[in-house]
Amino acid sequence: MCMKLTTLLIASLHWGMASAVINLRNGPKDLSVDLNGKGLVGTSDFSHARRQLAMRGLVDFEWEVQPEPDYPSISFEDASDDNEVRFLYNYTGTTIPGTKYLKHELFRGDCKTPASTDAVVVSFFDDLTELNEYQVDVNILQESVAGTPEYMDIDVTAAMINFCIRVDYMYDDGTEGESVNFHETNVTINIDLTANFTLTAINVDRISADQVDEDVALNCEVQAYFCNENNENVEQPTFVQGEIMTVCVEIAESDKELYHLNDILNMDLEQIKANGIDTDQSSIVVDQRATGLSDKFCQNGICNIRHQLASKFFDERDPNNLDIAGVAICAFGPLSEFTKRTNREMSTVFATQNTPLRMEQPSVESCKTECLEISGCQAFSAEPIANDFYECLFFTAFPRDEDLATSTAVDVYTRNDVIAPL
Repeated sequence: MCMKLTTLLIASLHWGMASAVINLRNGPKDLSVDLNGKGLVGTSDFSHARRQLAMRGLVDFEWEVQPEPDYPSISFEDASDDNEVRFLYNYTGTTIPGTKYLKHELFRGDCKTPASTDAVVVSFFDDLTELNEYQVDVNILQESVAGTPEYMDIDVTAAMINFCIRVDYMYDDGTEGESVNFHETNVTINIDLTANFTLTAINVDRISADQVDEDVALNCEVQAYFCNENNENVEQPTFVQGEIMTVCVEIAESDKELYHLNDILNMDLEQIKANGIDTDQSSIVVDQRATGLSDKFCQNGICNIRHQLASKFFDERDPNNLDIAGVAICAFGPLSEFTKRTNREMSTVFATQNTPLRMEQPSVESCKTECLEISGCQAFSAEPIANDFYECLFFTAFPRDEDLATSTAVDVYTRNDVIAPL
């Protein structure tokens, strides 16, 4: 897949014993995943269970369950995988189906509330009796996790997923099963939402053009292509002095059910000069902002970027090709009716030119519902106010990149089902 995972934190606690430190050292090579923490291992009334066993002449003291070294492991390499997180436990004793067995359960980060089924589900489990190991695979539902309590945005380029798993070593005397021992693990996954993209071999020869090569090196799969103002893919162009270059960026078709494009973080244009050493470079987008010779417009999961090509790229008789490289911001889930612009508010000029309709609502979701019902509503801003309410300003004009100002408390939501002219 897609996601570059920066940190996987494990919190565990050994009931009545020293805490354990777990390190994932052999994870996927393209991931930097760190497991730190303490395990929670506990007993659930050993005495009662043992009394039951003693009455049957079957006293059993083999009830240990612990995670194997280097587990849990995590991988988001393939978006189609349904086993992103794998837990592997070793246990003592011999399991007996229906009598002495292991079971598992997923919770939210509090390790008490059952986990949301739109966030994480167990995709596979097995008691590997010949190895005395118990395996549990957990699927993170990338298409729906963003709307659950397990998911939290850290900032526009990072998010966090938090859940808990408990594995119980069970005894059933034929009347009622009870837990004799358990291990509980609290998992926090910090996710880098950015994805690199490149568009190479932009020919600036005045006569003919080479075929473009598109190389997507990313976490969620992103595609970049030359386009027109209507986001239509066009053939390899040949640029001359004074022309405007238009590039579109979006999530690759194969990943659109799992992710959507939120924005472009950075985008640069570079040319290696004829001597093979010197370079010319222009910044097109910096920290989500289009630069002075550029324009960026993102809607319906596509960012359309226009850039005025400077003379420096044409100052040689036979100019070399141009390379574009950038970083896109991905978001979990398919494209929805609104795109969130975190820490943005409408600029004073935009708000003055487009008088908003003002309402107080109990939630952002209520503001979304109002916008869908207001004729012509194309965007709204939401600011938390007293009593857990939000002040929402509804606009019938779609804000462009330059219409949004930086804010510490306000977020802007733009509609994806309204086509605004470029």
